[in-house]
Amino acid sequence: MNLLRVDKISKTFIQGENHINVFNKLSFELEKGKTASVIGQSGSGKSTLLSLLAGLDRPNEGQIVFSGKPFSTMDEDELTGLRNGKIGIIFQQFHLISHLTVLENVYLPLEIQGSGVDKNIAKEFLERVGLSCRLDHLPAQLSGGEKQRVAIARALIIKPDLLLADEPSGSLDNKTGESIIELIFNLAKEEQTGLVLVTHNRNLAILCDDVWRLTNKGLAKETPC
Repeated sequence: MNLLRVDKISKTFIQGENHINVFNKLSFELEKGKTASVIGQSGSGKSTLLSLLAGLDRPNEGQIVFSGKPFSTMDEDELTGLRNGKIGIIFQQFHLISHLTVLENVYLPLEIQGSGVDKNIAKEFLERVGLSCRLDHLPAQLSGGEKQRVAIARALIIKPDLLLADEPSGSLDNKTGESIIELIFNLAKEEQTGLVLVTHNRNLAILCDDVWRLTNKGLAKETPC
């Protein structure tokens, strides 16, 4: 069963009189519980693609279908609700709320959902990412790796069907980055969450079930090896 289907999407930005074509007619599919990576050089449009998959931006052409429902049929409120309940996002720069504690950052998505906050669930996820001793710390008191672990727990607390990760180890040292990637894959597997990993690192990309390379000619499937 397809969790995500991308059908011939194109994206162009307008700057003054110039039309900047990011990519043309990209297509791929992701089955429920499977993992896929998107690799490519800096500036190839990887982060733009992830924004489209998250419903944060819309393609100029083509269709993105999530669990059988096209994004094009959803208004902004519906897309926001989808992100709040079905799609978790992990950013390279963490995007934690500086004045909230670790625990508060993690259960924030539950508050946004309006479904009631169970702090025990947040504590459980923080224990799973190895941060049960940092509940009352502020983001400024954490290392880069610890901040990313908080971001992972925050993304997964809603038990999303799809997890989008944008260079999640890009701002970390190699050892910490490897542990973060391992954590993301392990948790995604445990939760049976589909994963799209955007990276420039092929060694990370080949850990996924499918590898897609993004170039100015389009999106091509590669064979992990």
